[in-house]
Amino acid sequence: MSGSETGQPATISMTYCSDCTPFQFQNEKGEAAGVIIDQWHLWSQKTGIAIDFKPARWDQTLELTRDGKVDAHAGLAYTEARDEYLQYGSLIIKTDAHVFYHHSSSLPQNSDIMAYRVGVIAGDYSESYLKREFPGLAIVGYPDHDTLMEDLESGRLRLFAGDTLTWLHDLTLRNRVSKYLYKANQPLYQVDWFVAVPEGRQNVLEVIEKGMAKITTQEKQLISRNWTAAVKGKDPNTLVIAIDRNYPPYSLLGPDGKPTGMLVEIWNKWSNVTGKPISFMPVSWAQSIEALRSGEADIHFGFFKNPEREAWGIFSHPLHSVATAVYFHAGEPHPATLKDMAGMRVAAMTGSYQESHLMNHFPELEIVSLPDGESMILALLKGQAEAFVNEVLAVEADL
Repeated sequence: MSGSETGQPATISMTYCSDCTPFQFQNEKGEAAGVIIDQWHLWSQKTGIAIDFKPARWDQTLELTRDGKVDAHAGLAYTEARDEYLQYGSLIIKTDAHVFYHHSSSLPQNSDIMAYRVGVIAGDYSESYLKREFPGLAIVGYPDHDTLMEDLESGRLRLFAGDTLTWLHDLTLRNRVSKYLYKANQPLYQVDWFVAVPEGRQNVLEVIEKGMAKITTQEKQLISRNWTAAVKGKDPNTLVIAIDRNYPPYSLLGPDGKPTGMLVEIWNKWSNVTGKPISFMPVSWAQSIEALRSGEADIHFGFFKNPEREAWGIFSHPLHSVATAVYFHAGEPHPATLKDMAGMRVAAMTGSYQESHLMNHFPELEIVSLPDGESMILALLKGQAEAFVNEVLAVEADL
């Protein structure tokens, strides 16, 4: 950190991951780029302090920060091991991670990974998470994405885990997004990324925190939506539409990694007719609702109206009508109405209209909240629920 006559540093040095797209990476011009990097550019503008960005492999970014060779790390998750040599500051971003598996493999639930070797980037949060949550799991650490992909292509590795958007980007670039699947609504974990400085650099952290306090929530949301919705560099008037990335037949990511589905096509048609540019933000169901509430998205692709949602959202005229039904195991007797199901375990998707409707109108039911349709079907088959409720077409797609 180089100083100035005012007592404020003129420059701070910062390491960042060179291939963690879209969060932090080195672009084709050799420059630092990504949603986290854009926050740092804004920080630099507000403070007048220049940033000397130093790209490195992920494990090397940890070493550079640990050894005090840089003033700060651009952003990373908290772990107890890192806390021994880092001081943490402001929240930068929230991300999720998934287990990706070859399309010829079977992975009904995340817990089934115990039967496989699982690849991770060495030093990544996913490595420490898997070691903690899945004792005895065969974890293979790789120095970078290219090396991990080589073992995937050779067949030596079938499963890997890590940040969802980073790996989707990597698989798309390699034209492999259709070969490796993931349970979109079953994240392995969700985690916060923070500013971090080497232990003992409290003066640097104080300077950083003062600058971070000048960045508004709205400014962070604008940066995030530009990257998450893939609209960076496009028409600033583009409307961002939040969609569930795994809710067939209404919305999903196709084999090419692009949004598709019935409601996606309706919105594409709307864009063509009105001339209004749109971009889809494919996330989990819960994240799609939060994106609308926070302002990261302008529009939700379509959900049911209820009093809770009307308290913070404005609804259009009906876009599409769907039927909802209660499903039971075939061949077993079942009650004729919901009122006759008192005490039964009924599965519903977390954050869905069906879940809130059952909780509000049928308190005598035991609601089992699950992330997606496939999980509800498995719960019924395994006896973890006596019934589940969902839209008819969505259930047919899951089956």
